[in-house]
Amino acid sequence: MSVAMDPTNTPQNDDWDEDREGPSGFERKAERARMFAAEMVLQSFALMAAAEGSIAADADIT
Repeated sequence: MSVAMDPTNTPQNDDWDEDREGPSGFERKAERARMFAAEMVLQSFALMAAAEGSIAADADIT
């Protein structure tokens, strides 16, 4: 199971309060974990695309 889903999984979560609604205007801890995971996926995809572009450019040059 992914790290982002762990805070919402009852059997693995000792602090079930993490998935309760936060104060008005604030995100829940579980929601912040999901958002962080989503941002890291986008960043890793961008880095992979840049690496593949660099390899393709190097292959064209040499």
